[in-house]
Amino acid sequence: MIPKKWMAIIGTVMLVFLLATGFYVLAADYGTEADPLVSLSYINDVLAPAIDKEMDAAIAEKTAEFEKILAEKIKQMTSDTDSLVNMTENNYKTMLDDSEFLGKLAAALAGEMSASGGSSATFKQVTIPKGKTMYLTMGCEVLLRLGTGTLVASGNPGLVDMTTGNVLNGNSKLTANHLYLVTVETNETTKRGISAASGDVTVMVLGSYTIS
Repeated sequence: MIPKKWMAIIGTVMLVFLLATGFYVLAADYGTEADPLVSLSYINDVLAPAIDKEMDAAIAEKTAEFEKILAEKIKQMTSDTDSLVNMTENNYKTMLDDSEFLGKLAAALAGEMSASGGSSATFKQVTIPKGKTMYLTMGCEVLLRLGTGTLVASGNPGLVDMTTGNVLNGNSKLTANHLYLVTVETNETTKRGISAASGDVTVMVLGSYTIS
């Protein structure tokens, strides 16, 4: 009969052996498909590359889709722009071929120049509307034809009367059929002009002027 002391020793050795055997079995299966736990090597070698591959595929698909939509939009915008340019060119061509339109445009421009100002290399007949003033630049010549014109001048001399050789100063009335000359530099503070305060005034003018 085996003494109890040896029985205890044998039992302890067998227990250690069983525990060691179970540990190695578990260690061998750890990280495999049969084990529910996931090892770091499985994440690095299998799971992460698979996720990267799926993400790359998804990004590539969305990029291709976006590029297709962008190309379609650009094509549509280009087509719309070309249509607008063609329509504008056709409209301008139609207007340039329309003699009636060109005549009206020329008349409107002439009226605008007459109303606001201009410059003439030869004497030009201009009407100063009632309440307006024709401002003249240095070297400008003007002859009163019809109406009552009053000299507007910020200093002396105002205008030189080339018909008589006299000097006309501010607030003086111009004489019909007399030719006047501006002999001083004009600007915002040294204005020389003819006012049509009491009615329309018609003058013959040579040089640059504005009406306001």
